[in-house]
Amino acid sequence: MNENIINNFDISLKRKRVLVTGSSGYIGGALIKYLLKANCEILGIDKNTSNESINEIEFNLNESIKLQSLVKEYQPDLVLHTGTNSALDYNNDLYKAFQEDYNSFNSLKTSLDLFSKNAKLMFYSSSYVYSGESLDRVVGERDKLEPLHSFGVGKKFFEQYILRLFPNTVIFRLSSVFGEGEARSPNAIKNIVEESVESEIVEVWGSGNRKMQYISVDDVVNNTLSSINSNPGIYNLGSNDYLSVNDIASVIANFFSIKVSHNLNKTEGESLSFMSTEKIKIENGAGFSPVLKSLEYYLESVNFTKK
Repeated sequence: MNENIINNFDISLKRKRVLVTGSSGYIGGALIKYLLKANCEILGIDKNTSNESINEIEFNLNESIKLQSLVKEYQPDLVLHTGTNSALDYNNDLYKAFQEDYNSFNSLKTSLDLFSKNAKLMFYSSSYVYSGESLDRVVGERDKLEPLHSFGVGKKFFEQYILRLFPNTVIFRLSSVFGEGEARSPNAIKNIVEESVESEIVEVWGSGNRKMQYISVDDVVNNTLSSINSNPGIYNLGSNDYLSVNDIASVIANFFSIKVSHNLNKTEGESLSFMSTEKIKIENGAGFSPVLKSLEYYLESVNFTKK
């Protein structure tokens, strides 16, 4: 854990009441690790609770009456809304994932309107809103969005919907996040590492030329906390590095002293456009760690062993 994060932002967070949705999830859990050091009151909500370090309540955000009661009692100053469905959920059942997220936000919006009108909301969108954009140019927050991926379609809608109903919101378009606590999913670095350790070979689907803008979870937390007092609006949040699957595979292979193998019978995913992060750098002083260095640190800090 980077103690400088808390040293820089403990004044802004001190004695604030922070509500974290999805508190047992990947991003929510990472945020809480830092918030615990910042002398603020934390209330977590998750439909599957597992975070014993905070006051965490297990229920679904769609339970509007129960949520209103909690918000009335707690009256948060800051809401970190990470409790939404994943890209995999949207890919498996677009309607179900969208409806759940829609109902959850409306429930949250009603509760805040009634009992905590001045709360600041932070919402996590995705670089998938840019899916379908040309890979030949850098994309920015003002670009027209015509996402091809169902997850991007959903996130585009919620960005517009949330800013219209709750203008005091900061929205982060996250690139591909990795680091300690990472969940298993088809594109997750954790998946690649665990399967590589088990088979003693790094299997790359297709050519390995698929490119992504990765970001460490520490940088997500750092830049979230540095944006607490920022102007509402949308901010791209990704590192300075645009890397291929081959780049990632090479680091993993070198770390574990194993080889890389390309499986040309499997189709690699599509590349995503590189996002400009000039806005968040200029307005909030954002900074990013070199991805390959962060990946090496991740591999060193997590005990990846054969099952």
